[in-house]
Amino acid sequence: MATSRLSWCAAEVRRLDHDRFLTALFSPVARREGLLALYAFNTEVARTREAVSEPMLGHIRLQWWRDALDELYAGNARQHPVLLGLEAPAGEGILPRAAFDVLIDAREADLDDAPPASLAALETYASATSGELAAMAMRLTGEAGAVPLAAARAVGTAWSLIGLMRAVAFHAQARRLFLPEDLMNDFGIDR
Repeated sequence: MATSRLSWCAAEVRRLDHDRFLTALFSPVARREGLLALYAFNTEVARTREAVSEPMLGHIRLQWWRDALDELYAGNARQHPVLLGLEAPAGEGILPRAAFDVLIDAREADLDDAPPASLAALETYASATSGELAAMAMRLTGEAGAVPLAAARAVGTAWSLIGLMRAVAFHAQARRLFLPEDLMNDFGIDR
């Protein structure tokens, strides 16, 4: 793929989520653009906090995505490159609408400054964000059985947890903390 030939979604994923961009290159060609649109959707909702100046605006932005997905699944996609890229997989029934809600609902936690209360809460967040995204990607690439979806969720959850640990310094600069409150208390670490 030459840079000049990348779709808008592919270019955004390449720029904002390079690791997933590289994995998409190994997906079936017929499903690649749908997968890149899914990953571009993820970058859109994942960077909500960084894109807004206050939490209420973040809630509005996430609601825009919910409404846009409702319209997409009703057969009337808004003129947004991500939604247009998701039009075929949504219309074919490959991506369940509820899976998008799981991801968006979990991203609302990003608008709160409080760290996760426990390791279990952090794992739930990781599963609902990156784990759900990986399961959706697995569906898009043609594997919708219980075992592949469970494996994808587990890998996606681990990917998220590793990413959060790698981003501790980035989050600290933004005055955010993803270290579980219970573990910090157990080890006497002050926020």
